[in-house]
Amino acid sequence: MVEHGRRALMIAGDGHLWRRSPGPATVQLLDSSDMRVFAISTPTQAEWASLQADEPSWSIPAVLPLAWTALGVLRFVEFLPIPQERYASVTMAEQADALLYLGPASTMTTSRLAPERCADLDYLEMRLGRMAIATRLPGAPDPVERIRQYCAAVAPR
Repeated sequence: MVEHGRRALMIAGDGHLWRRSPGPATVQLLDSSDMRVFAISTPTQAEWASLQADEPSWSIPAVLPLAWTALGVLRFVEFLPIPQERYASVTMAEQADALLYLGPASTMTTSRLAPERCADLDYLEMRLGRMAIATRLPGAPDPVERIRQYCAAVAPR
């Protein structure tokens, strides 16, 4: 039973926050209970200028509500490099309640796995197992192989 007036903040990878995903995502499970969920997606790879002409004037960061907006009615596949056929008819507003805008895709950076994690075999097994089941675009590099190559090059000996 949920107590009224209680709040929680959960931070998770985008795939766990989508309402229309092939497997049981966290938000789907919470939505099916008596909890109210406000899901915010962070499509850092989106080509914002092609999606919304006034994007250069937005503040960074910005939370952009999706219900009844021009962004909300756009197809989900326009925001992320995901398989077109699976999500062809899904709108962004059907996936999340809002977007977190962190700036243009060209300004995004990524961090690398710490080299000492490569020596942690339990961690590496868990990480590679998760990456192996993730959906990837045809022709995209195999993330499992990329991690194996990286760890082979940087792992402490």
